[in-house]
Amino acid sequence: AAIEPMRLCQAKSATDITGFGLLGHLAEQVKASKVQAVLEKSAIPIYPHALETIEMGYKTRANARNHEYVASQTTIEGEIDPVLLDPQTSGGLLIALPQDNAADLLNQLQNAGYQEATQIGHTEQGEGITLR
Repeated sequence: AAIEPMRLCQAKSATDITGFGLLGHLAEQVKASKVQAVLEKSAIPIYPHALETIEMGYKTRANARNHEYVASQTTIEGEIDPVLLDPQTSGGLLIALPQDNAADLLNQLQNAGYQEATQIGHTEQGEGITLR
């Protein structure tokens, strides 16, 4: 159901967030696109108990591997929450599109039933990922 709204809003790239976690997939996109991603951490939807579980010490082995991968692929400014590297964030879509089309895409996705659709950041000239 997300494909048509993405097409209409001129999505430039998209990926489902699976084994590399949010930051792993984003690192691939910014490296390939030669841009910098600026994420607003407070805008990233996180399952209510995900941070609590990680703080209790429950992390997958992939969490550390994903951190190594992200660090080798791009520079990251800002403190990294381990939940952003966790492979168990499967299911969400990371979509890049022209900024002028973001509000329209969000509206269309929410009307299609994706109530958690939200803008988590933007891209700009530069390299790497900045977490604010």
